[in-house]
Amino acid sequence: MTSIFSAVKRSSILAVVAVISTASHASQMTDEASLQLKAPTLMTGVELINQINATLGKHDIDGNPLVNPKQKFIRCDHDFNIKPLFKSWKTIKLTCPSDDKWRLLVRVKINAFDNPLTTSDTNSDSMAIPLPKPKPKPEISTAKSVSYASQDAPQSKHHLRAVALTRSMTKGEVISAADLMMISITPQQNTGIFIKPDDLIGRRVKTAIHANKPIYSHQLAPFYMVEQKKPVTIAFSHQGIYVEMNGVSLENGQFGEVIKVENLSSGKTVFGKVIGNRKISPIH
Repeated sequence: MTSIFSAVKRSSILAVVAVISTASHASQMTDEASLQLKAPTLMTGVELINQINATLGKHDIDGNPLVNPKQKFIRCDHDFNIKPLFKSWKTIKLTCPSDDKWRLLVRVKINAFDNPLTTSDTNSDSMAIPLPKPKPKPEISTAKSVSYASQDAPQSKHHLRAVALTRSMTKGEVISAADLMMISITPQQNTGIFIKPDDLIGRRVKTAIHANKPIYSHQLAPFYMVEQKKPVTIAFSHQGIYVEMNGVSLENGQFGEVIKVENLSSGKTVFGKVIGNRKISPIH
């Protein structure tokens, strides 16, 4: 009798253990499925470029977005809102109507306009070319000369100014505030130039630039806040807990781009969003 009850007791214990094991496994599978559902969907740089080019075309702007076609970005469920930053199309701001936290800044290389005077948007790479001031003839009265001048809005062509270097710089050098000055330029030089020194501070030189000459956008490297094979900080914040880890970027990244980064502490490759100079926020 004792052996029969012992056998029944052992069978009951084994059945309970099996149920607990099955429930634990099912819970683990549910958690994994939940994590997969929460993972954000990504899109390529090609989709981003196409939407930017479509917006530039609506404003009659010929430009090339400085976006890596192979770069991955968090997908937006709607068409982006694309606007110039500080009224200049050489840097544009993209936002997602369905996600108020989605934001991306992209540099645009502006090409020459066929007729810059017809462009409705203010652009620091394109300025209206003023007409030369006519000399008043002696036989025309002062009153008529003033009236003529106010109609044609004549100005000296030398009022056009652009940012230039105080010293010649070579490939790889980084521009500082002390390296910049303003110079007068001719209308023929008024394409792809910069009119605000602040737009050039921190930019890296791509090709040699001579002193006392206008700086053109094609002479500068893309504005990457994170550079490939360079150290980065992986910043993670959750429920009031802030953690920073050391990593190495596996790709170049501009502000708001999603790039691959190696976590040096774990040796794993993770995806992160560029949030500052050499800083990313991991995507879970």
